[in-house]
Amino acid sequence: MVCKALSSQRRACLVSVVVAVLVCLAVANVALAVNVYQLCKSVPATVNILPASALLPGDVTRDGTIDVADLALVASAFNTTPGAPNWNPSSDLNEDGVVDIFDLVVVGKNYGRSVQ
Repeated sequence: MVCKALSSQRRACLVSVVVAVLVCLAVANVALAVNVYQLCKSVPATVNILPASALLPGDVTRDGTIDVADLALVASAFNTTPGAPNWNPSSDLNEDGVVDIFDLVVVGKNYGRSVQ
């Protein structure tokens, strides 16, 4: 029983470290994230926007795929709360009122997945 608890804790710790590294990379590449965000904002109206019921957790762009655009949107709103200049309620994936590491974990956990 103790071994299972330690294994689970180690796994959670490893996930946290990996996500922290991803956050550091995302923060270090803010210019890239801003460019991707601008690109996302300029997506043509012909793109399929899926209803919320069909989305995978972490699909901020609502295009059916968890990819760098979703990661960039969450990263660009990282550490914001409602009322902050970069606040994006779509990036608050766990709806706790702050875009933080837990929201990045949702994107990271589903990265590369698609509903199609």
